[in-house]
Amino acid sequence: MILMAKKKIDLMLKEFGYSDGHSCCECSNLRRSCVGARTVYKCQVYGSTGSQASDWAKWYPACGMLNRKWDKSPVMALVHKQSNCDDGYDIPGQMQIKWG
Repeated sequence: MILMAKKKIDLMLKEFGYSDGHSCCECSNLRRSCVGARTVYKCQVYGSTGSQASDWAKWYPACGMLNRKWDKSPVMALVHKQSNCDDGYDIPGQMQIKWG
């Protein structure tokens, strides 16, 4: 779980850079919601799956999207779309079936 979370924030920092001295809890893109008795946070720029896989930590270091509006597809969707197109398992001469 921590490893997964580390990859999420690393992706955001690589894509948008750091906002030195700030954390995600200061960002307008961080949204709080209640799931049962639990409070969870989601980054609007990264995106949400509706599961724990996209839960965000308030203490993550803020990326370059700190308090900036994002009107494009969630970063998470772009990453998954790229990974589905090139999974790295192509074998020369192998038949490929593409869905969608």
